[in-house]
Amino acid sequence: MAYYDGKKLANEGLLSVAQLCAMAALKAPQMTGTTEVKVEILTGEDLDPLIEVLGILGQDNTVCYGDNKTLQSCKDKGTVPVVMLIGGIGLGNSGLDWDCGACGFATCKEHDAYLAVEREKPPDFTRPSAFGTPGPVCVWKAIDVGMAMDWAAATAFQHNIENRAMASVGVISQALGYLATSEVSIGICLGPCEPEVYYNRPSLKEQYDKELVVNYMMRAFPTHFMGFPGTGDPRMKYSAEWETDARYVRVAKREEVAQEKKEAGMARVMQLIMETRAKIAERAASEA
Repeated sequence: MAYYDGKKLANEGLLSVAQLCAMAALKAPQMTGTTEVKVEILTGEDLDPLIEVLGILGQDNTVCYGDNKTLQSCKDKGTVPVVMLIGGIGLGNSGLDWDCGACGFATCKEHDAYLAVEREKPPDFTRPSAFGTPGPVCVWKAIDVGMAMDWAAATAFQHNIENRAMASVGVISQALGYLATSEVSIGICLGPCEPEVYYNRPSLKEQYDKELVVNYMMRAFPTHFMGFPGTGDPRMKYSAEWETDARYVRVAKREEVAQEKKEAGMARVMQLIMETRAKIAERAASEA
């Protein structure tokens, strides 16, 4: 006879489901039939630098802030998810000669010529493209990677596993050294075995007051808060005083976090990138 804690046993089974999700991703149909899909799986302490970088970037980015708080909450409770990374190799040069124009260029040849110039440029770490998903890529091949992600997520759903695809997790993981040579990267968090971890975000319940929530919704869906746009100067219904104290739609530069704090944060990000990449290289050498 044996006794098992059901919740603990369920969360220990996440890696088995991740294996099935990987099988599904690699089996997924493709539009081109030529895209090489790459899958890597992170567990346990390998998520620590990812969570820390999300926290640093979250000081100036609402999405990263929410993802950090969610994953940190899981870690604090001892139920970190399994992260499945899905990427695509060779998405830049289509090799198709379909000349569909979906990438913005009239022909595949023009796209490939532009790509050759862009990829020769040194990384600009003030731009997100330096940290992963450099672009440009063939849209059809990007769809191939998207279908692989869909099949993986569907497999998780079929096994009743809480999951969410996160671009933030994919891009940061690639910056840390995972999914090497991939040109599109998505991270799918599998588990923990709880309801609505990523869609209701219970870990954020005490993080926002009403004003912050309203401001977030206003930025996410500005048209829902606008008066009649027409050709006039639409007011924003920012609060109950929107009629007596009018505010209007304007284009403006965003407010940046304090420069010293931002520089210190990015220095720590670069340190984590170098440390994690060294660890990955050491692991690969030991397994060779």
